[in-house]
Amino acid sequence: ALRILDRRPGHARARALLRDTRWDVPGAASVPILGQPAPVRTTVELARLRLHRALRLAGRRWLAAAGGGTAAGIVAGLLGALLLRYGPGSTTTSALFVALPLVGGIAGGLGAAGVGAGLAIAEAVIRSSRGLALVLMGGVGGLVVGAGTNLVARLAFQSLFGRDPSVLAGGYEGCVIGAAAGLGYALSTPTREGGMATPSGAARLRVLLATGVACAAAAAVLGAAGSHLGAMSLDFVARGFPASQVTLDPLARILGEPAPGPVTRTLISAWEGLFFGCGLALGMTRRPR
Repeated sequence: ALRILDRRPGHARARALLRDTRWDVPGAASVPILGQPAPVRTTVELARLRLHRALRLAGRRWLAAAGGGTAAGIVAGLLGALLLRYGPGSTTTSALFVALPLVGGIAGGLGAAGVGAGLAIAEAVIRSSRGLALVLMGGVGGLVVGAGTNLVARLAFQSLFGRDPSVLAGGYEGCVIGAAAGLGYALSTPTREGGMATPSGAARLRVLLATGVACAAAAAVLGAAGSHLGAMSLDFVARGFPASQVTLDPLARILGEPAPGPVTRTLISAWEGLFFGCGLALGMTRRPR
């Protein structure tokens, strides 16, 4: 086909189409671009084809990933509210069962939307180096949403309360967790032909666990290094309002600390990372109807 194609009108787009579809055609040979006619034009056409498909496929995966992250955040918030409400020396009320799931759902949904968008674009556009692309694009997605959320939150607190919560998680934390999610997802969904992974059954469960454990490990390292993720950021902000009933002290006592310290910060961060990674992977592996 390539030999017959030669330099006929439209050969660059045709060559790009052959290059792209070779991943999906059993027994297809390689379709080189360098050293062939019009390599720049062929590359542009190939990028156009893949970006068009990426917008369609990544859009569905992005929404599913955001939904999975939201659901995981709500569940993590409910479990956290149980521990804080009935933990040693707790003085909180049942209002936590509304506040913490709400905060967890929003944080999980925003984070999964950013990281999920990066992973979905990587799967749809880059096929020959899928694993590396997932790690890089997951990190970029986390960086963007983390930096954006941090900026909005700090501006809101400065303008409304005259305070600057500088310890809130931001782009750095988002980048690390996003890259970890990409790594866990890539290792658990190897595909020889690249493209979207759609595991089912036990294979899907392995993807959820691998992605969750990778995110938990990254979040634990961040927590041990002093970063404040979701729950610790909320606790820090709440301490600035004397009437607030949100405090991690009961949980810290369960973990052997009088107040939230390094142990509490590390374990809570790992807990959040585990739920985030599992929820993200749950949405990313949703098989379309």
